[in-house]
Amino acid sequence: VGDQKREGMSAARGVRTLIALAVCVLLGALIAPAPSAAAEDWQTRTTQHFIIYYAPADAGTAQQYAAFVDDLYAYVAMLFDHGPSAPVPLRLYSTVDAYGEANPVARFVSGVVAHADPRRGEIGIATPRLARSSPEQIRDTLRHELMHLVATELSGDRLPIAFQEGLAQYAERESSQRRELVQALAVARAEGRLLGWEELNDPRRFLSRINIAYPQALSMVAFLFDREGPAAFKRFLVSLHTDTASWQDTLAAVYGR
Repeated sequence: VGDQKREGMSAARGVRTLIALAVCVLLGALIAPAPSAAAEDWQTRTTQHFIIYYAPADAGTAQQYAAFVDDLYAYVAMLFDHGPSAPVPLRLYSTVDAYGEANPVARFVSGVVAHADPRRGEIGIATPRLARSSPEQIRDTLRHELMHLVATELSGDRLPIAFQEGLAQYAERESSQRRELVQALAVARAEGRLLGWEELNDPRRFLSRINIAYPQALSMVAFLFDREGPAAFKRFLVSLHTDTASWQDTLAAVYGR
C-alpha cells in the first residue's frame, strides 16, 4: 500500500502541470473568446493549409511556424481522411495581454498557451508562453488544437467532452507524459475512483474530477481506436452530426454495445 501511495503521489506530481493546463483549456472553451482581429496589427503569411496572422515584430516566429504547420495538418487529417476547413486561421499573439483579449481565461491563469475556436475555425497561440517549450511540445499543442477543429466539424459540434479531450490527446504524437498518465489511472483504478462513461461525458463531473477524467478520456479513446480503428470512430462522429439520437444510442449503433 505504501508503494502504491508513493507511486500515486509521483504520478500526480508528474501530471500536475498537464492537468492544470487541461482545466484552463476546457474553461476557455466554455467562455466565449472576445473578437481577436483588433488585438494586433496583423500581418499575414499563407501556407498550403493556413493563414498565419502575426504582429510585425513576430515575422521570424511566423516563418518558423510556416515551416512545419502544413505537416501537422497532414498528420491530423490522415486519421479520418478529413482536415479542418482550410485555410485555417492561425493567430500568433505576440504579448500575453493581446492573447488575453482573445481568450479571457489567459488573463488569470498563466498555464493557458493556446485555444481552438470552432465557431471561427481558428487557432490562437500565446507565443510568449510557448517560447520556452520544446519543438515537440509546440507541435503537439497544434496537433491537439487541430484535432478539436476536426472533431467539431465531423460531429456538428455534438461530440461530448471526454471524447473531445481524449481524441485531441490521441492526436499528440510526441507527448512525454503518457507514462505519468498511465500511473495516475492505475492508482485511481486501485482506489475505485474511475468514472463511468456517462459521468466522464458530463461536463460538470468531468471538470470536477479533472485529475482522473483527463487521462481517462485518453484511455477511453485509445481503447476504441485499438479495438475498432479510426473508421469506426469516424462513423461515430459523422453519425452524431447527421442523426438526432443521443450520443449513447449513437455509440451503441456504431460499436454494437
